[in-house]
Amino acid sequence: PVLNRPLRAYPRRTVAAFVAQGTPPAAVQVGNEITFGMLWERPGEACARGGRLACAGDLFGSKVDLAAWRRLGALVDAGMRGVREACPRCEIAIHTSLGNRIAEFSSVGIGDWYELLLNHTTSPSFDRIGLSLYPAYLAPHPSSRPASALENIDALASLARRFPGKRVYIAETAYPQRGTAPPPHRFAASPLGQYEYLRAVLSRLAQALPEAQRGGVLWWERNESCDDALFSPSGVASPALLHGFVHGRLPRRVALRKTLL
Repeated sequence: PVLNRPLRAYPRRTVAAFVAQGTPPAAVQVGNEITFGMLWERPGEACARGGRLACAGDLFGSKVDLAAWRRLGALVDAGMRGVREACPRCEIAIHTSLGNRIAEFSSVGIGDWYELLLNHTTSPSFDRIGLSLYPAYLAPHPSSRPASALENIDALASLARRFPGKRVYIAETAYPQRGTAPPPHRFAASPLGQYEYLRAVLSRLAQALPEAQRGGVLWWERNESCDDALFSPSGVASPALLHGFVHGRLPRRVALRKTLL
């Protein structure tokens, strides 16, 4: 209850400010990568003081820690109520890092996570399922076979079928335009390779998800070196930024200039 009050008040106040200035958000994400919960306990406190999951069990499965899920559900409820009090039409998104772990847990396990959250919240249901998906951070298959970001996207088809009323989106992804390409090195660590990665992600999402459930892709720059940025170190927009999010081929003149970026 101590955490619930501010977690309801903060999004209500913040979203209300956007509405008041005439820019209501289309969707609001409650929490960031809350795979293992949010608002954890302070050092030295009992796990039950915060919203951490798996305090005394697993995230999901036969040994799931249901008490922890009840605590997290109450926090998410508070956040969703705050958003909807300020903007009843705003959609609610729930974001986890589980896009990186589809090969490890399977899409069934990922679906179980979101099902558990649904079962432990009482507010009107969230609208969007957000997943982080980074080629550099993919958990391997149990067989130790290298995971593939594109194969993980293919698995989202079953997630969409399980939650037919929800949009599925990539809440975070990135690929280097220079430096070292993450395995399995299908795309070069170059401006053109970055563009090709983004186009492949969008193409596979279009194949995996029904049109009504496609929530889009958000790019995340993960470090200060600009390796994953959509701009070159000198501030030039990359082919991925200029052309990756739209339909059509990369213009030949842009492809020929890739060595200048």
